[in-house]
Amino acid sequence: MMISKCHFINLDTLIKGNSIKLGADVFIDTLQKSGIPFLIFTEQCNKTSEQLCEHLASIGIKNIKPNQIYTTAMAAIDWIANKANHLHRFAYVGTKALKNTIESANYQIDFINPEVVLVGMDRNMTYREYCDISNSIQNAKYFISIDNRNKEKVDGIEMIGNKAIVRMLEVSSNKKAMDFGRGSEISIHMALLYLGLGLEDVVCVGSNFKKDIVPAHNLGIDTVFVTEGKGVLGLGMDKGLHPTYLVEDLYGLTK
Repeated sequence: MMISKCHFINLDTLIKGNSIKLGADVFIDTLQKSGIPFLIFTEQCNKTSEQLCEHLASIGIKNIKPNQIYTTAMAAIDWIANKANHLHRFAYVGTKALKNTIESANYQIDFINPEVVLVGMDRNMTYREYCDISNSIQNAKYFISIDNRNKEKVDGIEMIGNKAIVRMLEVSSNKKAMDFGRGSEISIHMALLYLGLGLEDVVCVGSNFKKDIVPAHNLGIDTVFVTEGKGVLGLGMDKGLHPTYLVEDLYGLTK
């Protein structure tokens, strides 16, 4: 089943760590050869778009261009540019890649008096640094989460995710974060703006029903749920809430 619309594909539907998922390489190759546009969307902001392209190529998904990758950090920065373009000073929690993303959009890094604070994952932050960023959040205009993973695996060990860190900062700063992570409708809107497309022009492809399918469905976008061989009972599907298409793996989108 091939769909001619532009594909919004969550990165975690294509890969898991350093491995590609079943049919992912053939699926992307089919889109490229058929001239069907696509955008790979991810909340993994610890790498730049260029670095993500290199990583994908190294594990078998080749010829991805940086402009075909859109991160939640890019979505948040684009939202600020569209809704609050008078703001210029950013603080952040994250890696050098997040710093590069902010600066490449011509914003200033300012940890003393920021107007916007972006919070992603940084496994090297100290207790004192978290205290400092909490104080920055209290005085900032916007506090934005760009990664809402509850948990993540690092070298095979299950670790707490950024969502827990954000919740800690919400309590300490007494300020609610705006969510731009996976599952955020606002990030989908910004991806549409990035491509200059309408709701009817795209199909969202994902393997997480709650985070990939539900928000796109709520916006009126066609969806493809990749079950990865798992059952669908208990996910909350009903007559009014279900994907447009259902496939077991990504090979199902190449025929």
